[in-house]
Amino acid sequence: MAGIDHEDVVEVVRQVADGAQEVDGLADRPVGRHHDHLALHQAAGGILREVQTLLKEDPVLGGQGRQNAGLPMPRVYISPQQAPNAFATGRSPRKSAVCFTQGAIDLLDPDELEGVAAHELAHVERRHVLKGSTWGAVLAVPGLLLVFAVVGWRTGYARPTRDAAGCDLVLRRLALAAAAAAVIGTLSAPLANSVSRAYEREADWRGLQLSRDPAADIALHQGLVERSLGVPDPPAAVSLWFGTHPSALERIALALRYRESER
Repeated sequence: MAGIDHEDVVEVVRQVADGAQEVDGLADRPVGRHHDHLALHQAAGGILREVQTLLKEDPVLGGQGRQNAGLPMPRVYISPQQAPNAFATGRSPRKSAVCFTQGAIDLLDPDELEGVAAHELAHVERRHVLKGSTWGAVLAVPGLLLVFAVVGWRTGYARPTRDAAGCDLVLRRLALAAAAAAVIGTLSAPLANSVSRAYEREADWRGLQLSRDPAADIALHQGLVERSLGVPDPPAAVSLWFGTHPSALERIALALRYRESER
């Protein structure tokens, strides 16, 4: 997209998602600060039509289907990153946004992309961003108190003096605080990851209810493993300490369970 920066595309996606402007009219209207209408239309038009159709006109995810699920139209963004990914943000459904990377749009077929959109809309519907932030705040308070206790235990609670000894004390406290925070963060990782995986499982199931296409979901996760040469079922210790999402095998099993429940 020569001559066009990410802000231009973001602005167009925002307008399309809000219904403020039709993609087909881009060539006749200035967008962003470059005013390169034809280039923007050619580079972004196809992507925007695909996402607009998916989220605004699709009978399941858009229009009446989304209203029946209680989902207002989120803002839609396109990231230029080539790694296939998508994420939702916003503290409430009415202040939400969904972002697709360029890699996801290029690599996934329409059914798989619909499944990804359904998963992200499920995050929006279930307010996972707000819940996750709340969990983070809840865990941060005792963590900070523990860091304070460790620093006080090792260096005391006296106020540092304004001399070389006081400067040395401040540096020691900063080093201890950083070390204690790193240790506490590592030890609390399994709990934080467990919460994250629970939200992802809920979004997976709700996304399947919205898309009603478990075959596309299975193909999506199989394809992602094949493209990245990833491990479909990593060791339990790896999932415990580093897994923020369920494994590909878990997600495929969930899609199979949904398929069986619908028969």
